[in-house]
Amino acid sequence: MSIRKPEDNLWFHVYRLCAGFVSSLANALVMVFDSAFRKEKRKKMPSNHFLSSLHFLLHEFPKSFWKFPTGIGIGRSVGTVLLYFFGNRRYFTEASEAPTASQKAKNSKRSGFTLIEMVISITLFSGILLAAFSAFGNIAHFKNKIVSDVDVYEQLYVSVEQLTTIIKDGGDIDYEEYFNRSVLGTSLSWGHYHVPSGYGNYGSDGTLKTLTFWNSGYHCRSSSPTSSVTSSGCALDVALNDSSVSQAGKNQRYGQYKLQFFDYNSRGNNDTTICDGRGKPGKSLGDQDCDNSITGDYDDESLGLGPAVFPKNLPLPELYLVNKSGAIPTRLFLRLKIERDPDAPPTAPCDTTGAGSGSGCIGRLQMLRLIGKDLGSDHAKTGSAPSYDGKIDTWECQQDFPCRSVKNMYDNYLPTGVDSEWIDVFSRDISVNSAQFFLNPNLDYNLAWKDTSDTLANSYLRMRLSLGYSWKKRKLIKLAVPEINITTTLNLRK
Repeated sequence: MSIRKPEDNLWFHVYRLCAGFVSSLANALVMVFDSAFRKEKRKKMPSNHFLSSLHFLLHEFPKSFWKFPTGIGIGRSVGTVLLYFFGNRRYFTEASEAPTASQKAKNSKRSGFTLIEMVISITLFSGILLAAFSAFGNIAHFKNKIVSDVDVYEQLYVSVEQLTTIIKDGGDIDYEEYFNRSVLGTSLSWGHYHVPSGYGNYGSDGTLKTLTFWNSGYHCRSSSPTSSVTSSGCALDVALNDSSVSQAGKNQRYGQYKLQFFDYNSRGNNDTTICDGRGKPGKSLGDQDCDNSITGDYDDESLGLGPAVFPKNLPLPELYLVNKSGAIPTRLFLRLKIERDPDAPPTAPCDTTGAGSGSGCIGRLQMLRLIGKDLGSDHAKTGSAPSYDGKIDTWECQQDFPCRSVKNMYDNYLPTGVDSEWIDVFSRDISVNSAQFFLNPNLDYNLAWKDTSDTLANSYLRMRLSLGYSWKKRKLIKLAVPEINITTTLNLRK
């Protein structure tokens, strides 16, 4: 059984390094003391393994490594350290140096290192390599994540900027369409309103997607002796409108909201009896001068009050704007449409009823643009001159929208209310998880001149969006699902 010498043990060399450090520190203090007080000749500091190791690590190793920074250089440097600890070398030298004859003779007497030393060295070296590769891997991962996050947020914010530009060009609140919507109903499906709108082309008793338009609007009038038109208008009250039918659930023509601010029988008297006494029977309430028309009489009154078309301070799922500042008026409609993402996992739920929810859904912000024309109350582009009165009565699809390619028998392009007529605002990679629009005021302050509340302030929009990525995009970036929440306020242009 062979007996190992202390020099063959790893911990012996660690001990010698520590002892060398203490010895070097003591010798340095002695040299300083001698030079300062004894004025003796400076002695040479004895060599030790600690200073040799520092010299190698701080001078020889960097110079050699950075001169040839290759895998071979790294291997030689590591090998040098291992040879010192496990090869019992007294000083650090490059592992590739050719040994001298005396070194060969000395090395031949060594018994090598034990299995325990080999296991320890391999474990330590493997740990260092794993830590290094893990660090480099994490750096690459974090770099990719940061770059991907920057790209994600940049694309999402650019999309929001584009939307902001679209809204600023859209104009002011379209009270006529919001009034239309308040009468049609506000139940949701697929994230937007369930009942399609006639966009002001179809009036009461008109039939959407047909040529039955109901060519004229209806007028509000107080009835004798008690009923009178108030700030609620007369849309749903049979006794207060001259159509003699309830307007609940019926499409409203463009301009019908404005008529809710006028009372064409403000005196509340029975004009039928008056006209009978004048020998002009058969006239109706509000026909003060018995000329068979309730408009243009002395009892017509601008109320300065009218119906609010949406609840105040509550989010709206669709945005309606109208721009009358240009030569050709335009209307902008924005809505959120929820559908199932075709790239979502089969187990991901998606409920498209109501407002829509579920991780398997994708939200698309869509828009529709219309242009206004004076084509007559029947939108036919034909008829007698009085039908062309300079007032906008027809809203056609604007260029570059799918409904622009389909004409009806009157040779115009009326939207029909189907989903295919809307186009996406953002790219297909972006999912609009939620879109809420807050508008103020909730009635047209140009008509509500008697109102003393904040409805007289300039109209503005507060928009709240939550944007993310589609499942297809999320699979490509392979990171946590990015999402940004944006809230902004815009003053709307008149």
